Amino acid sequence: PKPRDPTMSSEGNAVATPTPGENLDELKTRITALGESIKSLKSSSEPDKDAISTAVAALLDAKRTFAKSNGGVGVDGKPWEEPMTKSQKKKAEKEKKAAAAAAAAGGGGDAGKAKSNEANAAKKAAKKAEAKAKKAALKSGAKGGGAGALGAAAKSTPAAAKKATTPNRPPMTKSKLKPYNISFNPNVSLSERPVVTLTAAVLLGSIVDYELVSDHTRPGCALGLPSGNGEVSGDLAMARFVAKRESSNGGYGSAASFLGGTSDEDVAMMDQWVDYALSLSKFGAARRALSIQRTLDPLLVG
Repeated sequence: PKPRDPTMSSEGNAVATPTPGENLDELKTRITALGESIKSLKSSSEPDKDAISTAVAALLDAKRTFAKSNGGVGVDGKPWEEPMTKSQKKKAEKEKKAAAAAAAAGGGGDAGKAKSNEANAAKKAAKKAEAKAKKAALKSGAKGGGAGALGAAAKSTPAAAKKATTPNRPPMTKSKLKPYNISFNPNVSLSERPVVTLTAAVLLGSIVDYELVSDHTRPGCALGLPSGNGEVSGDLAMARFVAKRESSNGGYGSAASFLGGTSDEDVAMMDQWVDYALSLSKFGAARRALSIQRTLDPLLVG
């Protein structure tokens, strides 16, 4: 039989209307020809959107007709399924995932919901029972002269005391310095360099623990903290840290004779030496050098 011209569907698209004598081979040939036509239309320099849309609709109807005439099997040999839009595909995927989740939760949607409701009811009942027990305890404590209330307060005291003795320290400022690195700008004046810090480290025998870092962008000097949690800036603050650290570690070299110990009095004496160094910075260079020499001579010579 000769191929029939397609008729128009209710949507205005070409439809290959199935007939009792529909030839599957002819439909397959028509589907192939429509596919090639669509490829040719899309590859042209100026694709005709209307022509492409009409050809795609005709191809879809031809495939649908083939499946109907072939017992629901499409031209690709698989069961025929109507094409879906992107939104329809997303909706179908969501429904499929929801069904799978419900089945995994309790062997089905209704069973899963029932189990979830039972668990929530059990939790609420437990909370109510706990609140009721607390009220009863408070009442009995009030009748018995407050013993129950005192007991509850005693129980909560350790937690409160623990929280009070461990205050949260705000994090230090970020620093690029590594632990035990002493950074300074070699181009600044001597008063901006870590002179007192290095002197204290030498006297304590701990100078080998520190590493000097040259930084031409730094206005003063700084010391990287051993914990890596920031840095200490300023020569005197750095010197105090170095002296107190070596004192708490038992001292190195002449640290014992320099600091004497770790008591409050010893720390005060150490602070006095640092403040003395600060006072020297107010003198001229010649007088400052002479004062430092006379101060260090007894310690270095002895």
